[in-house]
Amino acid sequence: MKIIVIADDITGAAEIAGIANSAGLKTKLVMAGNDITGGLLCDKHLNDVVIFATDTRQMPEQDAVNEIEKLTSLCVGGRKCGKDFILFKKTDSALRGHIMEECNAIIRNSFYNKVLLLPQNPSKGRIVRGGKYYINNVPLNETLFANDPEFPTKTADVRGYGITDAENEGDIIKLVEAADKKTLFAGGADLFKVVIGNVLKNVETLPTVAKSDSIDLADLPKFLMVCGSTQSTNVVEKPLCRQYDVVECNMPEDVFLGKAGSEAWLSELLSKYPQRNLALTINYPSQGGRDFAIRLRKTMAEVVKGLLQDNTVTQAGKVSPRIFIIIEGGATAFEILSTLGWNTFNVEKEHFPGVVELSNHDARIILKPGSYPWKGLLDNEMDFI
Repeated sequence: MKIIVIADDITGAAEIAGIANSAGLKTKLVMAGNDITGGLLCDKHLNDVVIFATDTRQMPEQDAVNEIEKLTSLCVGGRKCGKDFILFKKTDSALRGHIMEECNAIIRNSFYNKVLLLPQNPSKGRIVRGGKYYINNVPLNETLFANDPEFPTKTADVRGYGITDAENEGDIIKLVEAADKKTLFAGGADLFKVVIGNVLKNVETLPTVAKSDSIDLADLPKFLMVCGSTQSTNVVEKPLCRQYDVVECNMPEDVFLGKAGSEAWLSELLSKYPQRNLALTINYPSQGGRDFAIRLRKTMAEVVKGLLQDNTVTQAGKVSPRIFIIIEGGATAFEILSTLGWNTFNVEKEHFPGVVELSNHDARIILKPGSYPWKGLLDNEMDFI
């Protein structure tokens, strides 16, 4: 039984990839919308889990629907849902994005005729009780998600989404076991864990996870951290950053406000810190809404591309594989990886729930959702890799 996952952002996709990899499943993460998508699905050696990271959460609603319809048709074509494979829709746990519209787009183009939507993650204190969503017992609309620049939360009442109460793993298990084969599972990481648990119940021997060619990180000459959140985060005093002698560089105010372009910041970084390892931060309060947020992440992506191209040895037009990069924030990560042209990733390990390490022939990459804590990710040197 194969599992195909469609996620609306890359850190959500990476979170699911980490869960699948930890369960012993051969897992591949792919940036959707590139030429290799169809080839992966047609390959007779298809991995146990293929996860498509889209950027539909950041798209206008109709563009998001069109993208999901196209990808669903590609995934479903020639296959039997519920028999040959399961299609899982990863959504944001805090209900950001075009959730119902994307679920309905899958149903219109697939075998499924209903959806079980469970975005809540009880393991992280995110529950639905009495039709209302709570994070650590605080109503959703009273958390930081109320100030999200693109999808501000106005209410904790989620009954309009058809979301069922679930306050613990046992509640989720009961709901999954009661669903029939024509039910599309959509939601968060806790739901996915239960779904793959059901898939693996009758598997006597788990597949061996294929390991990619390792990169000796001790020899990596380039370390780059990108904090896509507009909230200030002091990271350079952490042991990992001290090991790489990281310099924290805040986005200049003129660039933040759009009075200057990415080239101004890039030029400053290259002149002041040649060959240095950097932590790029924004360090200004969120403002300006969706267009403002889009400009900020495009600026970050352009600066990252310029830094990597300028400071690494190129081979056949590609940057050297000797790169270690940590990216905070899903929309920022998707923009950066797309700009760099990095599309397919092996899953190396899950450091913490939602914080996942990927690799390709160019780099080792750690992705962290903006709303998740750093925990101990930066508190050790090389032994945590």
